[in-house]
Amino acid sequence: MRYSLHVIICGTIFNICLFDRAGGVVSKDYDLKDGDDFETFVRIIRRATCDMDAYELGLDPTVTPLDYLGSVARYPRFKLEVGDNTYHTYGFPIWQSVTLQGRGTWVFGATKEDNPNPDPCESLVLKTTWRASGRLPESTLYEIINKLKEGDNMPTLRCVAEFVDGGDVMIGEDAQQDIPTTSSDIKGGIVNQQVAMRVSSHRGFVEDAESNPHNPTLHRVVLATRGKSMVSYTSFAELLTAAECAAEGMRAVFPQ
Repeated sequence: MRYSLHVIICGTIFNICLFDRAGGVVSKDYDLKDGDDFETFVRIIRRATCDMDAYELGLDPTVTPLDYLGSVARYPRFKLEVGDNTYHTYGFPIWQSVTLQGRGTWVFGATKEDNPNPDPCESLVLKTTWRASGRLPESTLYEIINKLKEGDNMPTLRCVAEFVDGGDVMIGEDAQQDIPTTSSDIKGGIVNQQVAMRVSSHRGFVEDAESNPHNPTLHRVVLATRGKSMVSYTSFAELLTAAECAAEGMRAVFPQ
């Protein structure tokens, strides 16, 4: 989700609120006892429940649902792009942030083909998160780690996640106006500008939104699976083995 829209009512006063990874934006106070404000309230409710689709209500525009979002039969699957490749999610999220703070991490099992029941060899891990403006992209960190393999004294990376794909999520410039261009494609003489999706992309109505130093960027990485979650251990020996592997991975990345 890029953002979440809310209507807050206290007595006869109501506000429209937008919450995202940069915080919240709250409208002025409206009073239900005022005729014009009451009409505005009716328009808002009708617009949100009858006219607006999932993308207008905050769904990431680079994600395509493969199932009905309101289904109770199974968790929705999604199709999305990472770089030049397309991936499909399956099953319940491995991890999903439930707070308004932090990076909003969203982790799914994924495959390159649309397969809701993949074999272990086909399974990947797809991670989506909002990175802080001044933070180094996670995909860049993995690229740096992989380059360390070239060193003669580099410890084994067998316990470090294997990087497959990743980068900032890019969208067409027409969907995000007045954001600095980071790349472009030229097809048939027409320049199709691509820009990174940031919180400011949906805050065009907020004055000086782009100048806000806290302007998180949506980022995705795809990793090869490295086994099961530590919480799925069935014996104390398995838990200790997993903890040892995690410590080994940390020593490999931070030898100091």
